[in-house]
Amino acid sequence: MLILLIGIFILHIITLILLFVSTISSVWWANAEITTDLWKRCALKSGNWGCEEVLPEMQHDWFQSVQALMILAVIFICISLIVFIVQLYTLQKGGRFLITGVMHLLASLCVLIAAAVYSGHRPKVAPYNEGNYGHSYIIAWFSFVLSFINGVIYVALRKRS
Repeated sequence: MLILLIGIFILHIITLILLFVSTISSVWWANAEITTDLWKRCALKSGNWGCEEVLPEMQHDWFQSVQALMILAVIFICISLIVFIVQLYTLQKGGRFLITGVMHLLASLCVLIAAAVYSGHRPKVAPYNEGNYGHSYIIAWFSFVLSFINGVIYVALRKRS
């Protein structure tokens, strides 16, 4: 049981780190000239990369909802980590880590919605019409999967010792 708890705790930490990287990192969309994320846009000018805040053409309701949902997902994961540690010491034998699991499932739902909204509404004007999704976007989808799996494990897990 101890090995299982250590394993899901490590999975929890990995998910938290991936969510932080995905939310903070600057490559949700990239091409040869620009990279954009949820907070800033970096462009190649005269051989140097310069960054500025997100331009007004990207300040739409959908974009702000992606920002808010990613922050909410990070908050849910952080709260679930604290709740897991508290439940580990206060939960009765045979009890389930239900609150921790629900928080993880809520976080995975937030990431799912944020990534899906970004997929459907990413800017389609120049210079955004050419390029690829960046590593932060891919990490967001990966953290969705890990968070969902971890949430299901927490809901199903019973404390035995």
